[in-house]
Amino acid sequence: MEYAGIHKVSNANALLEAYRKARDGSDWKESVQKYEYDIWPNISSTKSVLNEGAYTQKPFVEFTLRERGKVRHIKSIHIYDRVVQRSLCDNILTPATEPYLIYDNGSSQMYKGVSFTRKRLEYHLHKYYRTYGTNDGYVLLVDFKGYFGSIPHDKLKEAYARVIPEKDLQYLINYLIDINEGDKGVGIGSQVSQNAGIFYPTPLDQYFKTVRGEKFYAAYMDDRYILCRTKEHARECLKEMREQAAMLGLAINEKKTQIIKLSHGFPFLKVRYVLTETGKVAKYQSRDTFIRERRRLKRYKNIGMLPERAAMCYRSWRGTVKEYRNNYYRIKKMDSLFESLFPGTEYRTKKELLKAKARKE
Repeated sequence: MEYAGIHKVSNANALLEAYRKARDGSDWKESVQKYEYDIWPNISSTKSVLNEGAYTQKPFVEFTLRERGKVRHIKSIHIYDRVVQRSLCDNILTPATEPYLIYDNGSSQMYKGVSFTRKRLEYHLHKYYRTYGTNDGYVLLVDFKGYFGSIPHDKLKEAYARVIPEKDLQYLINYLIDINEGDKGVGIGSQVSQNAGIFYPTPLDQYFKTVRGEKFYAAYMDDRYILCRTKEHARECLKEMREQAAMLGLAINEKKTQIIKLSHGFPFLKVRYVLTETGKVAKYQSRDTFIRERRRLKRYKNIGMLPERAAMCYRSWRGTVKEYRNNYYRIKKMDSLFESLFPGTEYRTKKELLKAKARKE
């Protein structure tokens, strides 16, 4: 085997930078602190096994997570392996796969994410209205069934091999794919799995964006939408979506896949959108968002989280929900709850504090 590409992953600077990123948000864990205590021996050891093609991953830490009524089986990995995967993704997988992704794929990429995808949907709705001059139309909402657990290993390896020619890198990538039992499925919990989830459906996205020329199309992980002028158009797109997904070994979740009138309103990424007769896009956030945050704040209090850290988490969540006008009084109630749980702790942003000060003066 030729070792031409693995050095981009295994050099000391790449591994050190990967560790700094991998520890974010988990530096309180004992395993992370032990790794940092012997940081240079650990990096040296990782570098050696990667260069020799002898790298083996530690066993998964498996657990089940129940969130929003959905059961997810998580396969978490040790900090030692997270460093390897972070270096591999940052230096190889992401640079090699990003050029093939459509612009409207907002899945966990730099400068993209849930907010980006929501804004693209709002933009597409406005553009739809400007194009046709009406809110008469349909949206096709598509969801894949058991998405991460259904990605075929052989097809995923072939997809990576087309964009990463180095044999030593292919060997490492294939090993990290095959470490998941069976011939399909990548466990939720590792960065390579996240990268695979973003990149694998690219042929499907390219087909609808490039071949069919669907302008009002976007993707976020296993969720997709297409704005359609007629119901027949939406049904045709759904038929072809099934065919393209089947070619990739994926299946459509028929229960969650819907065709809905734009004027009736539809949910996407936990926000309900309505295109009005005047072309305005009305956005309403789900009540469940506030129920979950209320429970989360109480849990922060019960586990003894530092008030400053709880305020940081709450401030981040608060900034997201403030975008929706129908949340004003809901946020007021949440502020009261936070103040009762963490009295005297400042949770507002600097901008809000300056505005409050100006009003008093």
